[in-house]
Amino acid sequence: MSDISAEEKDLLCQHYLNRLYQGTKGHQSPELIKQASISETYGEILFPSIDKLLSMVMLTDQDVFVDYGSGIGKITAQVFLKTAVKEAIGIELLPALHEQAEAAGKRLLQELPGFYENGRKLTFILGDFLKTPLPNATVAVVCAPCFPQVILNALGQILNDTESIHTIFTLRPISTIKRLAFKRAVRVEGSWDTSLCYIYGASKIS
Repeated sequence: MSDISAEEKDLLCQHYLNRLYQGTKGHQSPELIKQASISETYGEILFPSIDKLLSMVMLTDQDVFVDYGSGIGKITAQVFLKTAVKEAIGIELLPALHEQAEAAGKRLLQELPGFYENGRKLTFILGDFLKTPLPNATVAVVCAPCFPQVILNALGQILNDTESIHTIFTLRPISTIKRLAFKRAVRVEGSWDTSLCYIYGASKIS
């Protein structure tokens, strides 16, 4: 992975993610929406906006990234490909979405094994993120705009109590986050529409 320049990595990520996820149904599958009774606004931040967010924080090989409500895993895979994090983790409750993430992850491992050098990991977890402790997480994304307030409050308390977390990106403000300060809100593009992303951090956000 060290032989790949920043420019090459950027180009690789954009083209590779499009190919990796080509044909996946994702959040907007009518069958999935009906089966899971989820809002049609359940979607994802598009990769140009993820790049925008990543430019605001320096992620190193000491960081562990977590996407709470990771869907088919595109954001998690993008962070894994574009940054130096030692592990990128996606947690998803819906099996149909998790299965697509797992399939993409297996292909990525087979096709780009160099990104896994030095023990780097891309991990997808099927489960309830309120019941899945991640004590080593350092950066979190909460990008599902359909989460009800009670879930956001509970997740916020978990994030607040996870002392290793230094940066949080969320599409809705979370009042239970007290340990980290609100830094700023930036506009991002999602699969549903544009939205504000609220940034909480322990250090300066550029």
